[in-house]
Amino acid sequence: MKKFLLIFVLIFCSTAIFAQNSIFNLAKKHYSSPKDSLKRKAVEFIENNIDGHYSLFLNWQNSAGKKVNFNELNYPSFKESQQALKKLNLTPQSYQKNDINQLTYNDLIEIVERGFKAWNKSWNKNLGFNDFCNYLLPYKVENEPFENWYSKFEQKFSHLPKGTNPREIVNIVNADLQKWFFSSWSFETRDIPYCLSPSQLLFRQQGLCQDLCNLSVYVMRLMGVACCIDFTPAWATSSYNHFWCAYIDENGKFKPFEGVKGKSDDFVIFREPGKVFRIAYQKQPEALASILPQSEIPTNHLKLKNIIDVYRISQHCF
Repeated sequence: MKKFLLIFVLIFCSTAIFAQNSIFNLAKKHYSSPKDSLKRKAVEFIENNIDGHYSLFLNWQNSAGKKVNFNELNYPSFKESQQALKKLNLTPQSYQKNDINQLTYNDLIEIVERGFKAWNKSWNKNLGFNDFCNYLLPYKVENEPFENWYSKFEQKFSHLPKGTNPREIVNIVNADLQKWFFSSWSFETRDIPYCLSPSQLLFRQQGLCQDLCNLSVYVMRLMGVACCIDFTPAWATSSYNHFWCAYIDENGKFKPFEGVKGKSDDFVIFREPGKVFRIAYQKQPEALASILPQSEIPTNHLKLKNIIDVYRISQHCF
């Protein structure tokens, strides 16, 4: 009995120490000064919503069903990686990692520091704290593999002019991206849905419309512009879906644009969207996944807790 109690006490103490020293508690202690109160709130925002976020990764198996280590980034080019993949005759299987198990304390501090540096840009004076937390602070866009991408993207895009307002920056960013990143929609198929990681975006230099949007959002946030993805899961007159971006202008208004290919003022909905959702970071109480158990929801976008019904947002315009 005494041995059992001792084990229980040790487990309890270990759990308490772990909770006290979690990355979020450590970060909140780091920002305990009154002058850092907003940074502390930003940490709390990520802490309160990170349980709704995960990364999708791929495992590869050979014809015998055995796991094979394969990483396309180890090859000189994407074309060569796909040639090797074909020779190896590998098939993918997706698996999920929760963001809470990938994010480190150093990652969290860098996310907050970079986010607040971006928020201080002159054009963000009307960007409220909630929009900042949802569309400028986040370390990822969707369920792409988690990665600390900042330094790699800074190096890649250091040549870009800084720009003086979001509209100008959209045009600067996409004018550069469309020179080397192209849509693979007409020939690429993905039997298993997944998003490319930041490194894969730079490596492949091609992707589906979802990847085009992710790339534009990453670079826009790097440049200090709050940005997100809107999407329709299906056109009213077609079974296809579509993704596009939206940035927040100097007046705090959302402005849609096409990922990579579009300009800040030429967005057109070319079909009738059956429904339009926006991807935020925060869990949304009105999302179906916040109301029903996951087991009662089909395997699609409705399982996401962080989607917003765009038609219910008065400031959005097409």
